Amino acid sequence: MKTIDETTMALWGHDVWEGRLAISDSLPSVPLKLMVGTIVLCRKGHLTLVIDNNTIMLESNQILFITPGSILSQVELEDESKYMVSMITRTEIFRTSLHHRPIELIQALRTNPVINIEGADGVIADAYQRLADLVIHDRRKRPYHQQVASLLVDSFVYELLNLLTAHINPSNNWSPLFQRFVVLADVRKGSLRSVNEAAQLLCVSSKHLARVVKESCDISPLEYLDMLTLHAIVAQLRQTDLPLKDIAANFGFPNASAFGTFVRRHLGITPITIRKQGR
Repeated sequence: MKTIDETTMALWGHDVWEGRLAISDSLPSVPLKLMVGTIVLCRKGHLTLVIDNNTIMLESNQILFITPGSILSQVELEDESKYMVSMITRTEIFRTSLHHRPIELIQALRTNPVINIEGADGVIADAYQRLADLVIHDRRKRPYHQQVASLLVDSFVYELLNLLTAHINPSNNWSPLFQRFVVLADVRKGSLRSVNEAAQLLCVSSKHLARVVKESCDISPLEYLDMLTLHAIVAQLRQTDLPLKDIAANFGFPNASAFGTFVRRHLGITPITIRKQGR
C-alpha cells in the first residue's frame, strides 16, 4: 500500500504543487494511506469513497475532509462526475489556524467529515472551483504563474478554515508556547532550522519545547521547522533565478551538496528538478 505524507506529496501526480498544498482534478490510485489533510470537493454528480472501511457518498456541492492517518481503499464515480482534490501539509494547517487545537479539529472532522456548501459559501466555493480550473489547466509558461498559485493556496486554506471553524469550539486554544513557536517559525520564513536555537529564543529548554509541540500538533519541532524550510526553498527555486549555492546559504546550509541532500531526502527530487517544474 502506498503512503502519501508531507514528503511524498511532492511526487503525487498533481497539477499544482506549491510545497504546502497540492491540487488536482483526480485522486491517486488506491489503496493508499493518507498522512496529510485531504479535501475532496464534489463539483458534479456522485462520488463514493471507502475510507477506513466506511463508505461515504459525496454529492454535488459537498466537501469531504479526510483526516491524516486514514486509509482510502476504494473510489467510484459516475461518468459525468467532476471533483477537485487538495492535500494540505499539517504544518500549513497549524500555521494558519492559531485559534484552534488540531485535536478538536480532527475529532470534529472524524464525526462529521462531510460539509454541505450552501448560500454564500456555495458562491465562494464555485469561484474557487473556476479559478482552480484555470490554474490547474493553464499550461502556458507565464512568469508569475507560481505566484498566482501560491496566493490561491493561501486563500484556499483560509476559506477551508472558515468552514471548519463552525465545527469546533473556538474557546479551545493552543498553549501559549506553541503559538509563540509557530509565530517565530513563520517570521523566520524557513531560515530557523535548529530546535535548540528556537528554544533559546523562546527562553525554554529544547526538551520542554519538543514536548509542547508534540502535544499540540503531533509532530516534532524539527519536523515542523523542516517543512517550513522546504516550503521556502521551493518558493525560491521556482520564483527566483538565484544560484543553488546562494539559496543554500540563505537557509544555513554549508554548501550546495548538503542543500541538495536535504531536499532529496525530504522530497525525493533534486532542487534542479523542482526549479524546472516551476518554469
